[in-house]
Amino acid sequence: MLFCSRFAVRSAGRRDADGHVAHRATATEDPIGRSINCFHFVNPGGTLAVMKTLIISLGMLCALALVAHGQDVTKATAKLDSKSGSQVTGTVTFAKTGDDVQVIADISGLKPGKHGIHLHEKGDCSAADAASAGAHFNPTHGHHGGPMTADRHAGDLGNIEADASGKAHLDWKGKMSLSGADSIIGKSVVVHEKEDDLKTDPSGNSGARIACGVIEAAK
Repeated sequence: MLFCSRFAVRSAGRRDADGHVAHRATATEDPIGRSINCFHFVNPGGTLAVMKTLIISLGMLCALALVAHGQDVTKATAKLDSKSGSQVTGTVTFAKTGDDVQVIADISGLKPGKHGIHLHEKGDCSAADAASAGAHFNPTHGHHGGPMTADRHAGDLGNIEADASGKAHLDWKGKMSLSGADSIIGKSVVVHEKEDDLKTDPSGNSGARIACGVIEAAK
């Protein structure tokens, strides 16, 4: 079997991974004038073993690249759908900025006033009342609080306030993970019917879940 390379070779003999000698069969030039050195492996079985090793190595490199990519998430989004008979919809984006994550939400269809908004532990908004999203995202097992309180759930974002037209905007920046064991990717955003009192477990007496969206890494 022939193995060709355009790189120069100093010696006339080479060994494959099984120790079999490979001899230079010819030296020629490719169409653009580069020297091509060809080798003929004495033992075809040994050559196949080398090829298998190369294929496995390439596969491992690809897998490592995918893992590295997965650990480098810098942006995520959630599309909010109506729940519990509401007309509430919206979008929420999460963007890494330095050591913090900036959260921007634009929501419509709300009743004027404040509404609790939280991250929940499950990325499942299939239930009509969003109960499938589970409890608040709380990897540190803290008590319910607000976005600025010392003791809080990681998913406590406080309240979002709707104007007379039912629209609300949130722009918050703080500690949050887009990768690793405490990543918010695959969790959900839930908007509540009432104002969050920022202290009462488990959800600040904020009432029914009126919108829900799964957090996904941005493509």
